[in-house]
Amino acid sequence: MKKTTWSAALCFANLARLSDDIVVLSEAGCAEWHLDITDGIFAPGFTLGYDTIRSLKAVTDRPLHAHLMVQEPERHIAEVIAAGCSRVTVHVESTPHVHRAMMMIKELGAEAGIAIQPATPLTKLEYVLAQADSVHLITEARGVERKMPLAATFDRVKILRDNLNYLESRASLSVEGYMTPKNAASAIVHGADTVVWDDAVVFAPGDLTTNIERFLQEVSHEQQIA
Repeated sequence: MKKTTWSAALCFANLARLSDDIVVLSEAGCAEWHLDITDGIFAPGFTLGYDTIRSLKAVTDRPLHAHLMVQEPERHIAEVIAAGCSRVTVHVESTPHVHRAMMMIKELGAEAGIAIQPATPLTKLEYVLAQADSVHLITEARGVERKMPLAATFDRVKILRDNLNYLESRASLSVEGYMTPKNAASAIVHGADTVVWDDAVVFAPGDLTTNIERFLQEVSHEQQIA
């Protein structure tokens, strides 16, 4: 069975007990801290920032991944890398200068990721995939009522995986957005390397350790029957 990397979207964590939750998540095999940074314009709400990144960097050996869901991400790239992020992802929809933004990330010593929203045609990625260290597929529109992604979402995962294989790209493929066990298994089966844990199950109310154990067991089961 394909080995999967797990990433935790810390905007859904309980910030009052974040240090404790980081220990639990690390022990459960979480490989990366996923930091959704929003500006209230490109994506609703204001989540996390430079001070949070610096605080996390001081207490963890896991890599920090800044997902810039902001307009003109070029304004924030240097700051999030200086604060401790080793990977920075920008959206193909967020700036007319995507190549410039990705080159800036690389020049500052971090890995460059490119993200795409669920309603954006995958053809928008055609000329940036070669630059990408990672590709980040969003399965739901942020700010609306959370619901199951369309079945076509997982077809997009397969198309991207096939494109990356055709390009002989070493870029990893990540999937984020309402990751129930069934959705996570579908993403993995269709070619995702990394699944981002959110509040669909892992950060839902209840004991975090129990939630993770149940989630992983159900993902394994769903993969076997997919």
